[in-house]
Amino acid sequence: GQAIPRTSRFQSLLSVSLLFALLLLAGLSAQTSAAARAETAARRFLGQSGVPYNAPPSACATLIGQFGTWAGNCQDVADAVRTTAMNLQPLPNFNLDAPLCPGLDQGWAVDDGRFDTCSRTTPVDLVQVYLPIGLRNSGWQTIVSEGFEDTWPTAGWTRTDPGYDEYYWGQRNCRAATGSNSAWAMGAGALGSELACGANYINAAYAWMIYGPFSLTDATEAQLQMAYWLNALAGDGVCQMASINGLNFSGTCLSGSTGGEFNPTPMMFDLTNVPTLGNLAGQSKVWIAVVFNANSADVTAEGAYVDDLLLRRCDAGCTPASGETSSPSGVTSYPLSLTVPDGLAPQQR
Repeated sequence: GQAIPRTSRFQSLLSVSLLFALLLLAGLSAQTSAAARAETAARRFLGQSGVPYNAPPSACATLIGQFGTWAGNCQDVADAVRTTAMNLQPLPNFNLDAPLCPGLDQGWAVDDGRFDTCSRTTPVDLVQVYLPIGLRNSGWQTIVSEGFEDTWPTAGWTRTDPGYDEYYWGQRNCRAATGSNSAWAMGAGALGSELACGANYINAAYAWMIYGPFSLTDATEAQLQMAYWLNALAGDGVCQMASINGLNFSGTCLSGSTGGEFNPTPMMFDLTNVPTLGNLAGQSKVWIAVVFNANSADVTAEGAYVDDLLLRRCDAGCTPASGETSSPSGVTSYPLSLTVPDGLAPQQR
């Protein structure tokens, strides 16, 4: 439970990696006296001056026969060191400074990992740790959630049409899946804001709402899902799309009618399987768009509303994605690639 002297970032990483491996592999609880003694011994070894960068296997060897540690544990540590290339000489000019506990001359911390605390009194939840140490979120993490009940658009959103700002997505109280409001494809703009609920959508409508950029670095799964109401003629439809440059988008569109109600199952867009673009997991900059695109010569009432939009990612421990896997009766699905109209990419607006 005592603080240890200031060490380099690399020594801190070695210390945490070794301690974590020993405590787990030996099956020791962090609350047992045996675990505390093992921790003290390991820290004493790694606190020595001149300890090599590939020290964990050697440190483990000094504990064989103590605190329930056996040779197989140390082989596991050695395997982990080789797998993560910690047995190799560090690159030149790496950062030697480990962040310190605020206001203290002693103690240690490893970046944002918070594997330990300065006082050693605050419990730390168990997390999945990789060597060299790193943390991953578990389960689905929300990037943005929008029910269109409060002021919209909020930060990160861009709305546009072919450049005339006449008809585009707007927050309206005409229809809603939940609450009072949703986004209507014709609901805003110089002319769209004057439309009464139930009005026809316009011919050649091209309404965009775009969110981004956001990061999918380290993600293994990502999806966009939303409730939708649809009444569009063949060739017209609502689309969920994605881009990695904020200009060229690809995705899936739905055309037809949901029978005067919001479809009971959300429209789900898998960002690991985007038409044309493929798997976007791992991309550092991603944009999503919801587009209402009307190509037919004729028009009909209203077009499309969307509500309860959820954009989320998962790094590990993902439960199966929920949402529509096939088009409901009266609705057809088709892939489409589009370019943001008039070059008005979101980062330019």
